Amino acid sequence: MRNLFFLEKLFNQDNEKGILTFASKFSLISLILGSFALTISLSLLEGFDSTIHTLAKKFDGDYQIDTYNKGQIDISKDILTKLNRFEEIKRYYPIVTNQVLVKSNNDVKTLIIKGVTDDYLFDKFSLKFNSENQLVISKKLASEILNKNNNLAVFSFPDLNNYYNYKINKFEVINVYETGFSDYDDNIAFIKLSKAQEMFYNTESKVNQIELITENASSLFQMNLERTLEYPFVVTSTEQLHADKFIWIEVQKQPIPIVLGLITLVSCFVIVSTLLIMIVKKFKSIGILRAMGLNKSDMLKYFLAFGVKLAFKGATIGCGFGVVLLLFQKYFEFIKIPGDIYFINVLPVEILPFNIIIIYLVSITLTILASIIPAMVSIKLDPISAIKIKN
Repeated sequence: MRNLFFLEKLFNQDNEKGILTFASKFSLISLILGSFALTISLSLLEGFDSTIHTLAKKFDGDYQIDTYNKGQIDISKDILTKLNRFEEIKRYYPIVTNQVLVKSNNDVKTLIIKGVTDDYLFDKFSLKFNSENQLVISKKLASEILNKNNNLAVFSFPDLNNYYNYKINKFEVINVYETGFSDYDDNIAFIKLSKAQEMFYNTESKVNQIELITENASSLFQMNLERTLEYPFVVTSTEQLHADKFIWIEVQKQPIPIVLGLITLVSCFVIVSTLLIMIVKKFKSIGILRAMGLNKSDMLKYFLAFGVKLAFKGATIGCGFGVVLLLFQKYFEFIKIPGDIYFINVLPVEILPFNIIIIYLVSITLTILASIIPAMVSIKLDPISAIKIKN
Protein backbone atom coordinates (compact mmCIF):
# COMPACT_ATOMS: atom_id res chain seq x y z
CA MET A 1 0.00 0.00 0.00
CA ARG A 2 2.90 2.34 0.87
CA ASN A 3 4.50 1.62 -2.51
CA LEU A 4 1.33 2.67 -4.31
CA PHE A 5 1.37 5.90 -2.27
CA PHE A 6 4.95 6.64 -3.42
CA LEU A 7 4.00 5.99 -7.04
CA GLU A 8 1.04 8.34 -6.76
CA LYS A 9 3.30 11.05 -5.35
CA LEU A 10 5.88 10.41 -8.03
CA PHE A 11 3.50 10.87 -10.94
CA ASN A 12 1.85 13.93 -9.44
CA GLN A 13 4.83 16.09 -8.60
CA ASP A 14 4.14 19.75 -9.23
CA ASN A 15 7.39 20.45 -11.11
CA GLU A 16 6.52 18.03 -13.95
CA LYS A 17 2.80 17.81 -13.65
CA GLY A 18 1.90 19.96 -16.70
CA ILE A 19 2.51 17.56 -19.56
CA LEU A 20 1.25 14.56 -17.62
CA THR A 21 -1.94 16.37 -16.65
CA PHE A 22 -2.47 17.45 -20.25
CA ALA A 23 -1.89 13.92 -21.53
CA SER A 24 -4.26 12.45 -18.93
CA LYS A 25 -6.99 14.95 -19.75
CA PHE A 26 -6.52 14.37 -23.48
CA SER A 27 -6.94 10.61 -22.89
CA LEU A 28 -10.08 11.22 -20.85
CA ILE A 29 -11.58 13.51 -23.50
CA SER A 30 -10.86 11.01 -26.30
CA LEU A 31 -12.56 8.24 -24.31
CA ILE A 32 -15.56 10.48 -23.55
CA LEU A 33 -15.92 11.38 -27.23
CA GLY A 34 -15.70 7.72 -28.27
CA SER A 35 -18.39 6.60 -25.82
CA PHE A 36 -20.55 9.62 -26.65
CA ALA A 37 -20.30 9.09 -30.43
CA LEU A 38 -21.17 5.40 -30.18
CA THR A 39 -24.13 6.09 -27.88
CA ILE A 40 -25.55 8.77 -30.17
CA SER A 41 -24.97 6.93 -33.46
CA LEU A 42 -26.44 3.58 -32.41
CA SER A 43 -29.48 5.23 -30.81
CA LEU A 44 -30.15 7.30 -33.94
CA LEU A 45 -29.82 4.28 -36.23
CA GLU A 46 -32.17 2.30 -34.01
CA GLY A 47 -34.48 5.32 -34.00
CA PHE A 48 -34.64 5.43 -37.81
CA ASP A 49 -35.21 1.69 -37.97
CA SER A 50 -37.91 1.61 -35.29
CA THR A 51 -39.72 4.78 -36.42
CA ILE A 52 -39.93 3.90 -40.11
CA HIS A 53 -41.02 0.32 -39.35
CA THR A 54 -43.66 1.56 -36.90
CA LEU A 55 -45.04 4.25 -39.23
CA ALA A 56 -45.01 1.98 -42.27
CA LYS A 57 -46.87 -0.80 -40.46
CA LYS A 58 -49.27 1.58 -38.76
CA PHE A 59 -50.41 3.26 -41.97
CA ASP A 60 -49.90 0.50 -44.54
CA GLY A 61 -50.75 -2.48 -42.37
CA ASP A 62 -48.70 -5.66 -42.31
CA TYR A 63 -49.70 -6.88 -45.77
CA GLN A 64 -51.55 -5.56 -48.81
CA ILE A 65 -53.56 -7.53 -51.36
CA ASP A 66 -53.55 -6.27 -54.95
CA THR A 67 -53.84 -7.78 -58.38
CA TYR A 68 -50.90 -8.18 -60.75
CA ASN A 69 -52.24 -5.47 -63.05
CA LYS A 70 -53.41 -3.24 -60.15
CA GLY A 71 -56.96 -3.80 -61.32
CA GLN A 72 -60.29 -4.02 -59.54
CA ILE A 73 -61.05 -6.45 -56.73
CA ASP A 74 -64.63 -7.61 -56.26
CA ILE A 75 -65.37 -7.68 -52.52
CA SER A 76 -67.46 -10.82 -52.68
CA LYS A 77 -68.24 -13.52 -50.17
CA ASP A 78 -65.68 -15.75 -51.86
CA ILE A 79 -62.65 -13.60 -51.10
CA LEU A 80 -63.87 -12.73 -47.60
CA THR A 81 -64.39 -16.42 -46.85
CA LYS A 82 -60.80 -17.12 -47.90
CA LEU A 83 -59.46 -14.33 -45.69
CA ASN A 84 -61.44 -15.59 -42.70
CA ARG A 85 -59.68 -18.95 -42.94
CA PHE A 86 -56.49 -17.37 -41.61
CA GLU A 87 -56.40 -16.91 -37.85
CA GLU A 88 -53.43 -14.56 -38.23
CA ILE A 89 -55.62 -11.92 -39.93
CA LYS A 90 -57.12 -9.78 -37.17
CA ARG A 91 -58.52 -7.00 -39.36
CA TYR A 92 -58.77 -6.04 -43.01
CA TYR A 93 -59.63 -2.77 -44.72
CA PRO A 94 -60.98 -2.52 -48.29
CA ILE A 95 -59.40 0.46 -50.02
CA VAL A 96 -59.73 2.34 -53.29
CA THR A 97 -56.56 4.19 -54.20
CA ASN A 98 -55.89 6.28 -57.29
CA GLN A 99 -54.16 9.42 -58.50
CA VAL A 100 -56.04 12.70 -58.66
CA LEU A 101 -55.44 16.39 -59.24
CA VAL A 102 -56.36 18.66 -56.36
CA LYS A 103 -56.97 22.31 -57.19
CA SER A 104 -57.44 25.31 -54.94
CA ASN A 105 -57.05 29.04 -55.39
CA ASN A 106 -53.45 28.62 -54.27
CA ASP A 107 -52.13 25.67 -56.23
CA VAL A 108 -52.71 22.51 -58.27
CA LYS A 109 -51.14 19.35 -56.90
CA THR A 110 -51.05 15.67 -57.85
CA LEU A 111 -52.01 13.45 -54.94
CA ILE A 112 -52.78 9.84 -54.22
CA ILE A 113 -56.30 9.64 -52.90
CA LYS A 114 -57.36 6.71 -50.73
CA GLY A 115 -60.98 5.81 -50.24
CA VAL A 116 -61.26 4.24 -46.80
CA THR A 117 -63.87 3.23 -44.26
CA ASP A 118 -64.74 5.12 -41.09
CA ASP A 119 -63.02 2.37 -39.07
CA TYR A 120 -59.80 2.83 -41.03
CA LEU A 121 -59.70 6.59 -40.48
CA PHE A 122 -60.40 6.25 -36.78
CA ASP A 123 -57.92 3.40 -36.22
CA LYS A 124 -55.10 5.19 -38.05
CA PHE A 125 -55.66 8.82 -37.09
CA SER A 126 -58.44 8.91 -34.46
CA LEU A 127 -60.51 10.97 -36.92
CA LYS A 128 -63.92 10.46 -38.49
CA PHE A 129 -65.76 11.49 -41.63
CA ASN A 130 -68.50 14.04 -40.99
CA SER A 131 -69.92 14.03 -44.52
CA GLU A 132 -69.73 12.21 -47.84
CA ASN A 133 -67.74 15.03 -49.44
CA GLN A 134 -65.10 15.39 -46.76
CA LEU A 135 -61.41 15.27 -47.67
CA VAL A 136 -58.72 14.58 -45.07
CA ILE A 137 -55.26 15.91 -45.96
CA SER A 138 -52.04 16.36 -44.02
CA LYS A 139 -51.28 19.45 -42.00
CA LYS A 140 -48.39 20.18 -44.36
CA LEU A 141 -50.59 19.99 -47.47
CA ALA A 142 -53.22 22.14 -45.79
CA SER A 143 -50.66 24.91 -45.28
CA GLU A 144 -49.61 24.67 -48.94
CA ILE A 145 -52.84 24.42 -50.92
CA LEU A 146 -55.86 25.00 -48.69
CA ASN A 147 -57.83 28.18 -49.35
CA LYS A 148 -59.78 30.26 -46.83
CA ASN A 149 -63.10 28.45 -47.23
CA ASN A 150 -61.44 25.02 -46.85
CA ASN A 151 -62.82 23.79 -50.19
CA LEU A 152 -60.84 21.89 -52.81
CA ALA A 153 -61.72 20.69 -56.31
CA VAL A 154 -60.66 17.08 -57.00
CA PHE A 155 -60.20 15.96 -60.61
CA SER A 156 -60.50 12.16 -60.84
CA PHE A 157 -59.75 10.04 -63.90
CA PRO A 158 -61.73 6.78 -63.97
CA ASP A 159 -59.93 5.76 -67.19
CA LEU A 160 -56.21 6.43 -66.85
CA ASN A 161 -55.78 5.84 -70.59
CA ASN A 162 -58.09 8.74 -71.40
CA TYR A 163 -57.28 11.93 -69.51
CA TYR A 164 -60.04 13.81 -71.31
CA ASN A 165 -62.53 11.67 -69.41
CA TYR A 166 -62.51 13.14 -65.92
CA LYS A 167 -64.83 14.01 -63.06
CA ILE A 168 -64.75 17.04 -60.81
CA ASN A 169 -65.90 16.79 -57.22
CA LYS A 170 -65.92 19.48 -54.57
CA PHE A 171 -64.60 18.47 -51.17
CA GLU A 172 -64.40 20.24 -47.84
CA VAL A 173 -61.40 19.84 -45.55
CA ILE A 174 -62.56 19.57 -41.94
CA ASN A 175 -59.86 17.41 -40.37
CA VAL A 176 -56.13 17.14 -41.03
CA TYR A 177 -53.62 14.48 -40.04
CA GLU A 178 -49.88 14.56 -39.33
CA THR A 179 -47.56 11.55 -39.27
CA GLY A 180 -44.10 13.08 -39.72
CA PHE A 181 -43.60 10.51 -42.48
CA SER A 182 -43.01 12.46 -45.69
CA ASP A 183 -44.33 9.67 -47.93
CA TYR A 184 -47.78 10.21 -46.40
CA ASP A 185 -47.78 13.87 -45.49
CA ASP A 186 -46.64 15.00 -48.95
CA ASN A 187 -48.71 12.71 -51.14
CA ILE A 188 -51.81 11.12 -49.59
CA ALA A 189 -55.36 12.36 -48.97
CA PHE A 190 -58.35 10.37 -47.68
CA ILE A 191 -62.04 10.30 -48.62
CA LYS A 192 -64.88 7.94 -47.75
CA LEU A 193 -64.72 4.55 -49.44
CA SER A 194 -68.25 4.88 -50.84
CA LYS A 195 -67.37 8.22 -52.45
CA ALA A 196 -64.20 6.82 -54.00
CA GLN A 197 -66.14 3.85 -55.40
CA GLU A 198 -68.63 6.26 -56.94
CA MET A 199 -65.87 8.40 -58.48
CA PHE A 200 -63.84 5.56 -59.99
CA TYR A 201 -66.08 2.50 -60.38
CA ASN A 202 -69.76 3.54 -60.15
CA THR A 203 -70.33 0.57 -57.86
CA GLU A 204 -69.90 -0.16 -54.15
CA SER A 205 -68.61 -3.70 -54.62
CA LYS A 206 -65.25 -2.80 -56.18
CA VAL A 207 -61.94 -1.85 -54.58
CA ASN A 208 -58.36 -2.17 -55.78
CA GLN A 209 -56.56 -2.96 -52.54
CA ILE A 210 -57.12 -4.76 -49.25
CA GLU A 211 -54.94 -3.91 -46.27
CA LEU A 212 -54.34 -6.60 -43.64
CA ILE A 213 -53.51 -6.30 -39.95
CA THR A 214 -52.03 -9.57 -38.71
CA GLU A 215 -50.82 -11.09 -35.49
CA ASN A 216 -48.22 -13.82 -35.03
CA ALA A 217 -47.93 -14.33 -38.78
CA SER A 218 -45.31 -16.94 -39.67
CA SER A 219 -42.79 -16.66 -42.48
CA LEU A 220 -45.05 -18.90 -44.59
CA PHE A 221 -48.16 -16.77 -44.09
CA GLN A 222 -47.65 -14.59 -47.16
CA MET A 223 -47.03 -17.55 -49.47
CA ASN A 224 -49.99 -19.53 -48.10
CA LEU A 225 -52.34 -16.56 -48.40
CA GLU A 226 -51.26 -15.87 -51.98
CA ARG A 227 -51.75 -19.52 -52.85
CA THR A 228 -55.22 -19.53 -51.29
CA LEU A 229 -56.36 -16.37 -53.07
CA GLU A 230 -54.95 -17.64 -56.39
CA TYR A 231 -54.26 -15.68 -59.57
CA PRO A 232 -54.47 -12.70 -60.18
CA PHE A 233 -54.00 -11.76 -56.54
CA VAL A 234 -50.60 -10.83 -55.12
CA VAL A 235 -49.74 -10.28 -51.45
CA THR A 236 -47.09 -7.67 -50.56
CA SER A 237 -45.57 -7.20 -47.12
CA THR A 238 -44.79 -3.79 -45.67
CA GLU A 239 -41.08 -4.66 -45.81
CA GLN A 240 -41.39 -5.23 -49.55
CA LEU A 241 -43.52 -2.13 -50.05
CA HIS A 242 -40.93 0.09 -48.34
CA ALA A 243 -37.87 -1.96 -49.30
CA ASP A 244 -35.90 1.12 -50.36
CA LYS A 245 -36.19 2.68 -46.90
CA PHE A 246 -35.35 -0.48 -44.99
CA ILE A 247 -32.36 -1.20 -47.24
CA TRP A 248 -31.18 2.39 -46.70
CA ILE A 249 -31.32 1.85 -42.94
CA GLU A 250 -29.44 -1.46 -43.12
CA VAL A 251 -26.76 0.11 -45.31
CA GLN A 252 -26.28 2.80 -42.66
CA LYS A 253 -26.29 0.36 -39.75
CA GLN A 254 -23.47 -1.81 -41.07
CA PRO A 255 -20.47 0.56 -41.38
CA ILE A 256 -21.27 3.39 -38.96
CA PRO A 257 -20.81 1.46 -35.66
CA ILE A 258 -17.52 0.08 -37.01
CA VAL A 259 -16.24 3.50 -38.06
CA LEU A 260 -17.29 5.14 -34.81
CA GLY A 261 -15.97 2.20 -32.83
CA LEU A 262 -12.56 3.13 -34.18
CA ILE A 263 -12.86 6.37 -32.19
CA THR A 264 -12.87 4.34 -28.98
CA LEU A 265 -9.96 2.28 -30.29
CA VAL A 266 -8.03 5.46 -31.06
CA SER A 267 -8.71 6.71 -27.53
CA CYS A 268 -7.11 3.50 -26.26
CA PHE A 269 -3.94 4.28 -28.22
CA VAL A 270 -3.98 7.75 -26.69
CA ILE A 271 -4.18 6.17 -23.23
CA VAL A 272 -1.25 3.89 -24.04
CA SER A 273 0.73 6.91 -25.24
CA THR A 274 -0.14 8.85 -22.09
CA LEU A 275 1.03 6.09 -19.78
CA LEU A 276 4.20 5.59 -21.80
CA ILE A 277 4.90 9.34 -21.53
CA MET A 278 4.49 9.01 -17.76
CA ILE A 279 6.99 6.15 -17.72
CA VAL A 280 9.52 8.00 -19.90
CA LYS A 281 9.26 11.16 -17.80
CA LYS A 282 9.75 9.21 -14.57
CA PHE A 283 12.06 6.54 -15.94
CA LYS A 284 14.96 7.24 -13.55
CA SER A 285 12.70 7.73 -10.51
CA ILE A 286 10.95 4.42 -11.22
CA GLY A 287 14.36 2.75 -11.44
CA ILE A 288 15.36 4.18 -8.04
CA LEU A 289 12.09 2.98 -6.46
CA ARG A 290 12.58 -0.44 -8.03
CA ALA A 291 16.10 -0.59 -6.60
CA MET A 292 14.69 0.35 -3.16
CA GLY A 293 12.28 -2.58 -3.18
CA LEU A 294 9.28 -1.53 -5.31
CA ASN A 295 8.04 -4.83 -6.73
CA LYS A 296 6.54 -5.53 -10.14
CA SER A 297 3.05 -6.26 -8.82
CA ASP A 298 2.83 -2.76 -7.32
CA MET A 299 3.75 -1.22 -10.67
CA LEU A 300 1.17 -3.36 -12.40
CA LYS A 301 -1.49 -2.45 -9.84
CA TYR A 302 -0.79 1.27 -10.19
CA PHE A 303 -1.14 1.39 -13.98
CA LEU A 304 -4.18 -0.87 -13.97
CA ALA A 305 -5.77 1.33 -11.30
CA PHE A 306 -5.04 4.38 -13.46
CA GLY A 307 -6.69 2.64 -16.46
CA VAL A 308 -9.73 1.53 -14.45
CA LYS A 309 -10.26 5.01 -13.01
CA LEU A 310 -9.94 6.60 -16.45
CA ALA A 311 -12.20 3.96 -18.04
CA PHE A 312 -15.08 4.35 -15.60
CA LYS A 313 -14.85 8.14 -15.62
CA GLY A 314 -14.69 8.45 -19.42
CA ALA A 315 -17.36 5.84 -20.19
CA THR A 316 -19.73 7.23 -17.55
CA ILE A 317 -19.44 10.84 -18.73
CA GLY A 318 -19.57 9.91 -22.45
CA CYS A 319 -22.54 7.52 -22.23
CA GLY A 320 -24.31 9.67 -19.63
CA PHE A 321 -24.08 12.87 -21.64
CA GLY A 322 -25.15 10.98 -24.77
CA VAL A 323 -28.24 9.56 -23.05
CA VAL A 324 -29.21 12.99 -21.66
CA LEU A 325 -28.95 14.55 -25.13
CA LEU A 326 -30.96 11.70 -26.65
CA LEU A 327 -33.71 12.08 -24.03
CA PHE A 328 -33.98 15.80 -24.83
CA GLN A 329 -34.37 14.97 -28.52
CA LYS A 330 -36.88 12.21 -27.82
CA TYR A 331 -39.22 14.35 -25.72
CA PHE A 332 -38.66 17.86 -27.15
CA GLU A 333 -37.75 17.07 -30.81
CA PHE A 334 -35.53 20.13 -31.14
CA ILE A 335 -33.51 18.71 -34.08
CA LYS A 336 -35.44 18.68 -37.38
CA ILE A 337 -34.30 16.97 -40.58
CA PRO A 338 -35.44 17.29 -44.23
CA GLY A 339 -38.20 14.74 -44.76
CA ASP A 340 -37.62 14.48 -48.52
CA ILE A 341 -34.16 13.03 -47.81
CA TYR A 342 -34.64 11.07 -44.59
CA PHE A 343 -38.34 10.11 -45.03
CA ILE A 344 -39.24 11.66 -41.65
CA ASN A 345 -38.95 15.29 -40.51
CA VAL A 346 -37.75 14.82 -36.91
CA LEU A 347 -34.48 13.15 -35.92
CA PRO A 348 -35.68 9.85 -34.39
CA VAL A 349 -34.25 8.38 -31.21
CA GLU A 350 -34.52 4.87 -29.79
CA ILE A 351 -32.59 4.37 -26.54
CA LEU A 352 -31.97 0.66 -26.02
CA PRO A 353 -30.50 -0.09 -22.56
CA PHE A 354 -28.75 -3.18 -23.96
CA ASN A 355 -26.82 -1.06 -26.49
CA ILE A 356 -25.82 1.48 -23.83
CA ILE A 357 -24.59 -1.27 -21.50
CA ILE A 358 -22.58 -2.88 -24.32
CA ILE A 359 -20.97 0.47 -25.24
CA TYR A 360 -20.20 1.14 -21.57
CA LEU A 361 -18.64 -2.27 -20.97
CA VAL A 362 -16.68 -2.28 -24.24
CA SER A 363 -15.26 1.19 -23.53
CA ILE A 364 -14.18 0.16 -20.03
CA THR A 365 -12.74 -3.18 -21.18
CA LEU A 366 -10.70 -1.67 -24.03
CA THR A 367 -9.35 1.07 -21.78
CA ILE A 368 -8.27 -1.40 -19.09
CA LEU A 369 -6.66 -3.63 -21.71
CA ALA A 370 -4.87 -0.58 -23.13
CA SER A 371 -3.41 0.19 -19.71
CA ILE A 372 -1.87 -3.28 -19.51
CA ILE A 373 0.63 -2.51 -22.31
CA PRO A 374 2.50 0.31 -20.49
CA ALA A 375 2.15 -1.63 -17.25
CA MET A 376 4.03 -4.55 -18.79
CA VAL A 377 6.64 -2.12 -20.13
CA SER A 378 7.16 -0.62 -16.68
CA ILE A 379 7.72 -3.94 -14.92
CA LYS A 380 10.36 -4.94 -17.48
CA LEU A 381 12.50 -1.88 -16.75
CA ASP A 382 16.02 -2.61 -15.57
CA PRO A 383 16.47 -0.62 -12.33
CA ILE A 384 20.27 -0.44 -12.75
CA SER A 385 20.03 0.95 -16.30
CA ALA A 386 17.42 3.49 -15.21
CA ILE A 387 19.60 4.75 -12.30
CA LYS A 388 22.60 5.20 -14.61
CA ILE A 389 20.67 7.57 -16.90
CA LYS A 390 21.89 11.15 -16.51
CA ASN A 391 19.31 13.96 -16.14
